[in-house]
Amino acid sequence: MQCILHPDRSASARCAGCAEALCPDCQVEVAGAAWCQKCKGSAVKRPPVIARRMTTSAQARNGVLVGLAGLVFWTPVCGTVAIVLGSKAFGEIASNPKMTGSGMALAAICLGCTDLLFFVFTIMSRA
Repeated sequence: MQCILHPDRSASARCAGCAEALCPDCQVEVAGAAWCQKCKGSAVKRPPVIARRMTTSAQARNGVLVGLAGLVFWTPVCGTVAIVLGSKAFGEIASNPKMTGSGMALAAICLGCTDLLFFVFTIMSRA
């Protein structure tokens, strides 16, 4: 994720007002939140709107659901699909500065790996 004003720099935060990516030189901290120069005046006037402007990755959410289904049904297909969805979600989140859900994407990958491990242990215990 690159800074909105300095494309050659990596962003370290998002503005709590407009959700744009900011490098350390562009952000101003007010009340524990990062703000851009345009939005810093509204930091005192109104609460942050970052939650309204951010969207959660549907692939990350679906990956978690499929991973949980795999734990119930013990299928390797659910585990594989959860890992793929989690990986795609990371790419989607990295390319869109107004997208969240990296924790869910990681959880989808972990659940997928757990599904596959349970399936392998089940097969091994039958042998």
